[in-house]
Amino acid sequence: MYSLLFLCRIKYYLTGVKYALSETESGYLPEKDDEEKRLIEYCLKNDRKAQKKLYEKYFGKMMATVRRYISDHDEAMEVVNNGFLKIYSNIHQYQGTGSFMGWMLRVMVNTSLDYLKANRNYLNNISLVDEFTHVEHVDLAVEDYEDVDVEKLYLMIDKLPPGSRAVFNLFAIEGFSHQEISEKLGISIGTSKAHLHFARKKLMEMLLKYKQQS
Repeated sequence: MYSLLFLCRIKYYLTGVKYALSETESGYLPEKDDEEKRLIEYCLKNDRKAQKKLYEKYFGKMMATVRRYISDHDEAMEVVNNGFLKIYSNIHQYQGTGSFMGWMLRVMVNTSLDYLKANRNYLNNISLVDEFTHVEHVDLAVEDYEDVDVEKLYLMIDKLPPGSRAVFNLFAIEGFSHQEISEKLGISIGTSKAHLHFARKKLMEMLLKYKQQS
């Protein structure tokens, strides 16, 4: 259940309280089923039917991952399709250890980041210094998140400016350091930290508003 892992990581980042998950619950280390093994085997042979089946089987999860970085549906579709082309052409690099799903998700994240870097307006469309003046300091306790489901969090994160959303996802969800984020996005470490700080404040502001309206 990737959504459960997502929810727990967001709660941990915002509250500092860890939520333990088993490997099965996390969704990152599932056992490969027979169908997946066959698809990998035939995709290694460039079998078009197997590639089509792989696309249909995993499209939803790949699109959900890309949409965390790219809000526009048509642009996200372009990135997903490019990501699958990379999966087909580089599937020989998957060594068979660990989660095949996890390997594909990394390809999709990297393809999304390549798209963002090629479209600099995504990363440079906000003035962080100006925006910070409009964000109030908010402190929320663990119990403030208990009734917030994963779909609501997705919607809140989707409202963040593209640059801040990308940095937040990479840091809080994917687990990258600011050094790694700066290299992946072609920005400075300071800019990465500023985007993350802004994203966290905006999310907590949205969560507070949601709590007050509930």
